[in-house]
Formats: sequence, C-alpha cells, structure tokens
Amino acid sequence: MPVASLLFFFMIIASLAPRGRCSSKILRLSGILLILWVIGLLPAWLELEEAMKAGAVIVSGSKISFKNPLRVVIAKK
Repeated sequence: MPVASLLFFFMIIASLAPRGRCSSKILRLSGILLILWVIGLLPAWLELEEAMKAGAVIVSGSKISFKNPLRVVIAKK
C-alpha cells in the first residue's frame, strides 16, 4: 500500500504544478505505474476470493492494532 500512496501523492503534486513537460510526464508515468501495480495484485485478490468461497480463510486480529495485527491465512490443500 505504500507504493499506491506514493503514486497518488506524485499524481496530486503533478496535477497541481503548472502544466509543462515534466509535470505531464510525471502524471502519465504515475498513472501507468499505478495501473500496473493494481494489475499485479489481481492474482492475490483472485486467490483470496476463491479461498473465501471454499471456506479456507481464517481472519484474526485488528486493522488498527500493532500488538495484534490483521492476519489473513489461507489454508492450502
């Protein structure tokens, strides 16, 4: 997720900057990298979805706790 946050930050800064060659290139490059990053996550999302349908997913913890972080465990066959 830090990658997505960084890319969104670059896209916002580039959109606020005066239009020029550099800002337009940064905006395009950040958008392309963000799309590629999301496409790279698709296999993990699909695996998680299939495991959830099969009932092989164990979720424990909390999203906002450092002592007990959120864990998603997929039981493999």
